[in-house]
Amino acid sequence: MPELPDVENYKRYLDETALHQKIEDVAVGSPKILRGLSGPRLREALRGRQMQRSRRYGKHLLVALDDGTWLTLHFGMTGRLAYFKGLADDPRHDRLRFDFANGYHLAYLDQRMLGEVGLAENADAISARAASRPPKARRGGERIRSAGVSSQTPVFMTQYRNWRLQ
Repeated sequence: MPELPDVENYKRYLDETALHQKIEDVAVGSPKILRGLSGPRLREALRGRQMQRSRRYGKHLLVALDDGTWLTLHFGMTGRLAYFKGLADDPRHDRLRFDFANGYHLAYLDQRMLGEVGLAENADAISARAASRPPKARRGGERIRSAGVSSQTPVFMTQYRNWRLQ
């Protein structure tokens, strides 16, 4: 998981390379990283727009567009950004690519596809949504406890015990 300084570095990188450039096109290489929207919907929302400013909220990078919409980027464990000129230089594991009017490109890379990209109406909605979600470590805990697994019981031992009792 990228640490807060990593996300701050991604913010600065985006600010130096991509702000105030017209987005001509968006290429979605892996729709699995999109949260709550489809590739065509993201492309439609971003074409012709400009990234105006960015800010970090925890481990999320929020990018304000010129129409008031916010692009949300979460990098997972292996996510990062890459800015490059020619498509021949397009890096491996490019999951999303912004093509700018000046001929340059910004790629969202995520080798293990653990990150997320989405859109939000405003930054406050993002903060509220993030605050209302339990931390990932606690998600699904009820389901695990109902299966007879405690924090002290290895999952494979519980599965083995259940199999032996059948």
